[in-house]
Amino acid sequence: MDNSKKILFFAPFGSFTVHHQLDAVLSAAMKLRGYDSFAVLCDGIYQVCDVLAWSGERSAVDCANCARSGKGFFDQFGLRTLQMRGYFNEQELLEIQQWAEALDPEEYYDAHWKGAPIGRWVISSVCSFFRITSKQLKEPRVRAVHKKFLINGALTYLSLNRIIEEEKPSHAVVFNGRFAPYRIALECCRHLSIPVITHERGWAQDTFVAYSNAIAIETGPIYECADAWKDIPLQAIEIDRVRSYFINREKGVDLNVTPFLTFQTEHSQIRAQLRIPPETPIVAMFTTGEYELEFCDDFKADISQLELIRILIEIFRDRPEALVIRHHPYIAGDETSPPDRHFLTQATKLALNAPDNVRIVMPGERLSSYALMWNADVTIAPFSMTGVESVARGAKAYGFYQSPVRPGLSGTFKDFSRDGIEATLDDLLNSRSHFGVEDLSRLYRFQSSFISRLCSIYRSFGIKDLYHYEIKVNKFDDLRPGKDPALDRLCDHIE
Repeated sequence: MDNSKKILFFAPFGSFTVHHQLDAVLSAAMKLRGYDSFAVLCDGIYQVCDVLAWSGERSAVDCANCARSGKGFFDQFGLRTLQMRGYFNEQELLEIQQWAEALDPEEYYDAHWKGAPIGRWVISSVCSFFRITSKQLKEPRVRAVHKKFLINGALTYLSLNRIIEEEKPSHAVVFNGRFAPYRIALECCRHLSIPVITHERGWAQDTFVAYSNAIAIETGPIYECADAWKDIPLQAIEIDRVRSYFINREKGVDLNVTPFLTFQTEHSQIRAQLRIPPETPIVAMFTTGEYELEFCDDFKADISQLELIRILIEIFRDRPEALVIRHHPYIAGDETSPPDRHFLTQATKLALNAPDNVRIVMPGERLSSYALMWNADVTIAPFSMTGVESVARGAKAYGFYQSPVRPGLSGTFKDFSRDGIEATLDDLLNSRSHFGVEDLSRLYRFQSSFISRLCSIYRSFGIKDLYHYEIKVNKFDDLRPGKDPALDRLCDHIE
């Protein structure tokens, strides 16, 4: 076997077929190009995982269904599969469990196993499992699960290293790169200098993104793509696509995920609903869940959103404008995920201390963020897409330097002292009358690169009803070069 043409597909979450369809189709396409491929699966070795985060009493059933789904899906494509369970024994499992038991809980975040920083690699999943930040890791309920994630991480690291040693793949393909097992797979391959493609669903309907040797939510590739296209004028069809994208998002479509709000607020009713006089300028701030900022080192800002809100509230005690803080609806959770209780508690405390010209809209309130955007004079969106959506509606918008949509914003905060924030706010308000073609040109070129250059639509597969895979070809020959341009680009990158 020519090991210079062998691809490892890491796919432990069998129920994630909407994502792993890319792996299956790509493996079939690369087979036609002379490559051997295999998929690494999970048959229930994890005590807890991202898939089972909210399974409750159904966890055993859901785990078995997940394992069965993954194996059955890849079997349809004739892809050889390996189970991680076959690459460690009971004694090694016991040793890993003893290692985790011997750790002081204070050491979990920085825990190393055989030199590998397992603690850092699993932290994103721990935070999303509970919807907390690293500041809440000391809670007993969190530590109990955190320890299990450490055990999972060490088992994944051990088995993957042995699989790689045995199979000697030349390339690897890993979904996401953020969830704990996928992050460990990414880091294993990077450590061994094996080129890795990571992939995720894209930011527009039926799209996917693919990164090289990076977590699929890192900001670097976004900035690089935006920089490459920032001086290239758009064609009419590209302008129309961006315009329709912004319109569609307000309607709750073209999101590639389930919309958080399904109602609309009449734009003209916003001031009355918030009790803001017609002549009073509105500064709107849109938050993002703090736990999401634990997903990637790229998101580490110099200040938390809650601290920024605290300072803004103090600043607005002496200002004539109105400040409206709209907390993201998902912070309150939904029928399948818990609320971000810490954020909600702190946000409520801040609301109780707000002056008369500050309005705080909590996650569950029936007030559309888009209606607020249309009424805002300027916008503050530390990390949220609402920043560029506000610019699309004619409002200057500032965010954090680490924002994924930074290239499309009007600017970013640089000085987080009270004086610095107020000076930035003054600049933002003073510049609103100068909004014009340059603002829209920068925004449209960025947004076009974001949804049409970075994201790809594949002819051979896609996303049906947001959470179901859709294979669009009838036979493997339909995956030969020339049939699917986006798939060809991915194959060419590997070759």
